[in-house]
Amino acid sequence: MQDDWANLEKPYGSIFLSIPTVLDSSLAPEGHHILHIFTTSCIEDWKAIDGLYCVGDSCFPGQGVIAVAFSGIMCAHRVAADIGLEKRSPILDAALLRFLGWLRTIA
Repeated sequence: MQDDWANLEKPYGSIFLSIPTVLDSSLAPEGHHILHIFTTSCIEDWKAIDGLYCVGDSCFPGQGVIAVAFSGIMCAHRVAADIGLEKRSPILDAALLRFLGWLRTIA
């Protein structure tokens, strides 16, 4: 347990755990749980992993549901284009990135 609140904001100062299946057991097979464990960190500490896509609220803290949902739509488009299921569109990609940038300003 954390006894110094200042450590909560320091990179790697705390480990957070959530177990969503405690509130909704239908999220996992009977007798199993989902664990979401993470720590705060600086983006500069991360190294790109080829084929890994960032999407959702854990990627952009403080964003609302609309921004998170749109992030998922953008990621789905990017994955589909990258694996050849969808034609790449530089114009669409640029528009989606601009729209996501705008969503970040209102979140």
